Amino acid sequence: MPAYFALPQFPGCICFLREIVYKRKERSGLADEKPHVCSALGRTKVQSIDENRSSRYSAIAIASTWQFCARLLGDVPARTGTFRRRSRFLSYKTVGNTALVLSNPVAAPAKRRALINRFVEEKGDVCFWQISRPVAEILAGLGCSINEMGTESHINLANYRFAGSAPAKRNLRRAYNRMLDCGYTTRESPAASLNLQELEAISVKWRRTRSVTKREIMFLVRPIVLEDEPDVRKFFTFDRGGQLKAFAFFDPVYEGGEVVGYLCSTRRRLPEVDSLVGYAQLRHAMESFQQEGERYLFLGLSPLANIKDQEFAYNWLVRRTFRFAYANAFINRFLYPLQKLTKHKAAFAGTAAQSYYAFNRHPSVPRLIKVLRACTLI
Repeated sequence: MPAYFALPQFPGCICFLREIVYKRKERSGLADEKPHVCSALGRTKVQSIDENRSSRYSAIAIASTWQFCARLLGDVPARTGTFRRRSRFLSYKTVGNTALVLSNPVAAPAKRRALINRFVEEKGDVCFWQISRPVAEILAGLGCSINEMGTESHINLANYRFAGSAPAKRNLRRAYNRMLDCGYTTRESPAASLNLQELEAISVKWRRTRSVTKREIMFLVRPIVLEDEPDVRKFFTFDRGGQLKAFAFFDPVYEGGEVVGYLCSTRRRLPEVDSLVGYAQLRHAMESFQQEGERYLFLGLSPLANIKDQEFAYNWLVRRTFRFAYANAFINRFLYPLQKLTKHKAAFAGTAAQSYYAFNRHPSVPRLIKVLRACTLI
């Protein structure tokens, strides 16, 4: 299966991405790499690369990608940047003396190694988060420790049916019927047609119900953008009286410059609204995508899930830390619901692939603390 790329917001997926990509002016070939959807710690902008061998990018796309990097990495220009060589680059955020790279380099697979080598030579102390297996292999060859950091999942929309016994399918059916009984209506609309202050109020109230209540998580998670963005799909749910109760945003995923699917990057609701409204919005969006012939719905990352570390030379302390964090009740309750998120995504019975974390300097624990700082979790 060819790889995919997500288009960054214009202006402004890790993207989601975690790798930031854009449409090419010309297309001369496709990379032969499995899809890689970057999503970590919950929300994300999808990003995988369908990399062309052509070296020419749209100037507008490059400019907006740089603007996007600032938002995604926390809007702290003095400590963030892009490392660019011609049309190839990677995005990173510096914490202390460590350069934290966000996902795969934006480059043709054949040219990734040279870009990574130059970056490591210049920065010295580096970490790569949420990378695909081919990039992990390159970094392993440079002597980096490679640890698994969780699985990324997607659904094939072409053959997905809502009938069945899978827990997520039952919830999708229940949610649809319950919203009908409650008189709720979900529709796709431009954000400009609504009151942005009302959207912000819902977002703030929703965040107060989360483990991290006072700020948006960044770096590994794409901060929410309420304004309209090209090709980002936005769905809103209203009650009988026309009052906005919830919303869901879906970031585009591209192959060859064409949208082939979406990542559900944001779902937020008023605390008093039935929690199944999120499933109702998801079903509404999935049916719309199926009617349009889109191929995939990306579910994002299940952080620290299904870690086995059997393929690369891993760091034992990182593995122990990841496994401890995933199993620890305090972390799941007050920092991030890792097990709950894994269970939620597994219920869709989609296709999962492992993602990786790589680093080249010791001790390892300070670098884990730095990524928490970059994400604003501490």
